Amino acid sequence: SAPGTRYSQAFFSWPKLGSVSEERMQRNVVVVMPDNDAVPRVDQHESVVQRIQCFAKNHTPVGFFDGTKTCHPIVKSACEVWRVCGDVPMHRDFSEECSRY
Repeated sequence: SAPGTRYSQAFFSWPKLGSVSEERMQRNVVVVMPDNDAVPRVDQHESVVQRIQCFAKNHTPVGFFDGTKTCHPIVKSACEVWRVCGDVPMHRDFSEECSRY
């Protein structure tokens, strides 16, 4: 979960790096935003945002103050995407890695 893309867009649009247009951000960037994670709310997003749920172990709610610590790790986000979407057509099993979440 990236800390917003507006400031990054401005940073990476220096003349030496080339322009990163709003259209390119909307076409090529997807931000995964877990519920209760404060990091992606630091800046605005000029890209596609895919919101995902974030629960503590055993599907219990996460409080606001524990949200970033619990919901920000990329492995946790990957496990939530796998839980909801699966892994067709590869059918990989991430249940062992994701069992701690």
